[in-house]
Amino acid sequence: GHAQPERHASSAIVEQAAAAYRQAIALSTDGPSCKAWLHELSLLEGLPLSGSVHDALSDPSQYDPKGCVSELKARGNAAFQAQRHCQALGLYAHAIHVASHADAAVTPRELAMLLSNRCASCLALGATSEALQDAKRCLSTDPSFVKGYLRLGRSLLQAGDWEAALAAFNEGLAHAPADAALQAALTDAVHQSGAG
Repeated sequence: GHAQPERHASSAIVEQAAAAYRQAIALSTDGPSCKAWLHELSLLEGLPLSGSVHDALSDPSQYDPKGCVSELKARGNAAFQAQRHCQALGLYAHAIHVASHADAAVTPRELAMLLSNRCASCLALGATSEALQDAKRCLSTDPSFVKGYLRLGRSLLQAGDWEAALAAFNEGLAHAPADAALQAALTDAVHQSGAG
């Protein structure tokens, strides 16, 4: 049994690297670097974390994950409103990371909102494939979250897939026929597809 501690050590290093990328994204003002770091972060976040890292993150006497998620989301929203999209993206990424731990007690709707917000940041930075991943994960987390269809449609438009974008907007309208943002996005997408 020497493999077990080694695996814990390597996954702790992966977690440290992911944390460094999240921090770099949150502090960055450079769009191209931010986009590259986001790609690296998404690769790192696909790797498993060790139990010891989870334990360190979930000491209830020291740590309030739900409060942390709320604060990170609020800061992300403020950064997004101020058009500091790299910073917003990093804050949302950190919030999603914390929210993904079971002890955070985050509802599927709350996680979907975070993914939707990070998707909007990705779109603003031109990180289309990452935006698409977040939009899809948002809807798989909470299929009734209407804004997820808006994000998916916009991500697909940015990727140049008008047909799939129209389908996403229409699917959202099936859930919320009176949603003005979805109606406007569908109208815009129809005009864009006609112009192309």
